[in-house]
Amino acid sequence: MHIKTIGDLACAKREILERKFKSRALEMIKAANGIDNTEIKVEYGQRKCISMSRTMPFDTLDDGYLKKILMDISNIVGLRARRKNLFAATIAITFKTKSFKAYSHQLKLNNPINNTMDIYHAVLKLYDEIPKKEEFRSIGIRLADLKCKQEEQISLFDKKESNDDLQKLIDNINGKYNNTVLMPAIFFENNSKMSDK
Repeated sequence: MHIKTIGDLACAKREILERKFKSRALEMIKAANGIDNTEIKVEYGQRKCISMSRTMPFDTLDDGYLKKILMDISNIVGLRARRKNLFAATIAITFKTKSFKAYSHQLKLNNPINNTMDIYHAVLKLYDEIPKKEEFRSIGIRLADLKCKQEEQISLFDKKESNDDLQKLIDNINGKYNNTVLMPAIFFENNSKMSDK
């Protein structure tokens, strides 16, 4: 038969192959030619995380500038989570230095969240804990350990005010105008580093 490669098999005569391989000959020729009519089944599992990072146009350690970027990213990942009705039980901050060393720092939460301001406050806590020895090149946020519903441990001592209704209202208005019409005041504060660049 002198068949040594897939190309040889693809060009082989069906009658010759049927003598040796019987009914499997046609399947072999089709496979060698890349023909397969098997139905493709795609199974989508639950997302493992929602993340986003941003590379800055310049290396920086400017707290105000970095916090504005973290607020923007908190808004984006929070919106993605809310659209999927997912809540994060773990939040991480990720960053790369100007020498391209990558780091991350994460926080496991008692109560899963997807509210922009809750995410931002958790990220700020992580941000304040990381050493800032070298300027940052990029910074990001990762929401992980995602849950389909919000499970909350109620404390006898802490009074928690829910901002979820306000967050839904903001999302609805921004969605209606297909833009970010409403955003936190942090975006409007003057920042000399941003205006200088």
